[in-house]
Amino acid sequence: MLELLGTALALAGGWSTPMPISPVGRYAQQSQVVAGNANGSAIVAWERDQRVSVVRVNGGGPLSEPLAMVGGEAENPLVAINERGDYAVAFVSKGRTLAGLHNDNAFDTTFTECSLSPAGLGLAESGVATVVWQDCDTLYSADFAPRAGDLTPRIAIPSPVRPQNAQLKVAADGSAVAVWTGYTGLYAATRPAGGAWTTVTLTADQPQGAALSLTPDGTAVVTNGTLVYVKPPGGTFGAPITLPMAADYPVGADTVIAHDTRKTYALSLAGGVPVEVFPFPACGTDAVQTSTLFVVGRTACGGGPVWGAVRTDKGFVRTRLTPDAKLANYPPRIAPFGPGALVVWPVSSGPPRNRGVMAATTWRATPLIAFVGKPRVSGRRIRVRVRTSHEVRATLALVRGRRIVTRTRRTLAPGTHTLTLRGRGTRLVLSVPRGDEITRAVGGSATRSGLRPSRG
Repeated sequence: MLELLGTALALAGGWSTPMPISPVGRYAQQSQVVAGNANGSAIVAWERDQRVSVVRVNGGGPLSEPLAMVGGEAENPLVAINERGDYAVAFVSKGRTLAGLHNDNAFDTTFTECSLSPAGLGLAESGVATVVWQDCDTLYSADFAPRAGDLTPRIAIPSPVRPQNAQLKVAADGSAVAVWTGYTGLYAATRPAGGAWTTVTLTADQPQGAALSLTPDGTAVVTNGTLVYVKPPGGTFGAPITLPMAADYPVGADTVIAHDTRKTYALSLAGGVPVEVFPFPACGTDAVQTSTLFVVGRTACGGGPVWGAVRTDKGFVRTRLTPDAKLANYPPRIAPFGPGALVVWPVSSGPPRNRGVMAATTWRATPLIAFVGKPRVSGRRIRVRVRTSHEVRATLALVRGRRIVTRTRRTLAPGTHTLTLRGRGTRLVLSVPRGDEITRAVGGSATRSGLRPSRG
């Protein structure tokens, strides 16, 4: 099992080694949620033994010790964070109480109609948090401000059907979008900051499963099978866009993640050929749009290693984020974190020794491989230094005109390496599969080639 607790989630050098963020125990740890910001702050919550545990990271610093929310029968956590570091946690206690924290201030509000089902939590830059939940056959929303322990009076969100699978996203200015399905139909409600909810019917047909994203500028994207609905900032949802395959998750305003029975793809809403992300269908896919598109998934619905992908101008670069396929058998969740992303997933082992732990890793969109300085030519030998952000299968080729004079491949560990190549050519081409390819001009002469890596 993974060891150590309280280690800093550093982003330097690509991604961190997967590490636990909870004690190892015999109880299942599940229902993980994560939120982060560009300043390196994040909050993670999950269920463990009928309690909700919370871990925080401030400004890229060390993890806090897990804080168990006392109250018993706590479940269904939600988390949110804004760019200045305000955070909120909400969960259901004993089926009827909506409880949580907002900037270390606890709130606890009991409703008596039915069992509560939380749908979403969002946080505006002003620090005002919005929570949406289902109670009986009605969706409700309420706001709560920093340093205030009470929610505003709940507001019913109009719905023509009994809502199911509701979701919520809140923009930086406080405007919000909620999406839900019924036995038939897909519905969305929008609310300007401080305003009232307005509900529209996106489709009255049988819904195919919906997912919602909201960009920083307020563009909302909703996927429903092969249909995608887009609402520009301040506008309304337009006619659906039809995709060549069912979408799993919208990312940003122009891309969705989708899969068929063989592969996972990124689809542009503007059309064009689907771009392969993974050579396998990634069950439990989650994605996030930062300066680069990050995607995480797993190889099979029954379990498998956690993989990540980063979009570059040459396609997607895939990375295995977990060291042991047997451990990562639950879907991961991902959130922006500093210049990269924070990925969280539960790890468990089966009988006869049931063990469970919540694990995390950081992940950064750094170049996979790069030259360090200029190639040096000494007689019959060309020497160059390269830096890798993680273990890669690199190819170094000596090229003359359009002809490859010599080419060799080696696996390079993360770090700086000195590579030596013998041959006659005019430039070196360094590349990794489906990743970076960079060229440096050189000179020199020789007849033999070889690649000699050494840790620098």
